[in-house]
Amino acid sequence: MKSFTFNSISSDFFGLKVQSKNRPVLPDANDIYMQNCGYQGNFLFHAGLQDRLIDITCVLKSNSIQDMYSLCHQIAAWLFTTDKQILSFDDEPGRYYVGKVLGAIDFDSFVRFGSFTVRFRCDPLQIGTEQAADFVNDVLTVNNPGTFKTFPLFNLVFTAQADEITVAKGDEYVRLVTGFQGGDTYYINCATGAIYINTVRALDKLDWQNSVFFALEPGLNELSIIHTGKCTARLTYSPRYL
Repeated sequence: MKSFTFNSISSDFFGLKVQSKNRPVLPDANDIYMQNCGYQGNFLFHAGLQDRLIDITCVLKSNSIQDMYSLCHQIAAWLFTTDKQILSFDDEPGRYYVGKVLGAIDFDSFVRFGSFTVRFRCDPLQIGTEQAADFVNDVLTVNNPGTFKTFPLFNLVFTAQADEITVAKGDEYVRLVTGFQGGDTYYINCATGAIYINTVRALDKLDWQNSVFFALEPGLNELSIIHTGKCTARLTYSPRYL
């Protein structure tokens, strides 16, 4: 690996050479095993994935010990954040992690050379470049290249009056019931459950008893707009990877 980028700044900016790294192929699972007396084995309760820990060792060179420690202060300011930021590697273009530096960073120096190891605590899944696709005649087949399910966003622009509209994937669907007019826009975020009509929150328009904020599975997904011919629709999503 030649470099990595964190908080919108590349390690190349500081002249760092990446000596080693640890990027787990699969993060740990939050599995709980519970023994039941009188039965063989255990019951398994799966509660998602743990954060992914990524270690990077860097080497730096400077003209003097004073310059080295001046550079260290700049690097510290770069790596310090109060919340999670994007972390990407040049050997995996188009994908990134979201995380934050974990713990203190120890620095070892010898004359004009120094090294340190930084540990990032990242969200379990790697994120891919955002994808977009338009419905044609109210249907869309999307091939999700990720290896883990991801939640889509929909933007609908109405071309005719409608009393309701439904976006469906198989038996799962999100249905809004209201009086749409030509020119109205409808936005739904299946990850957060946010719904807007003309930039105004409109969760009260949701058929909450039957609607499901569904996810796109890896591979092919068949989507449709029920009550055809009422709007144009665009899907956006970001693939996620184990």
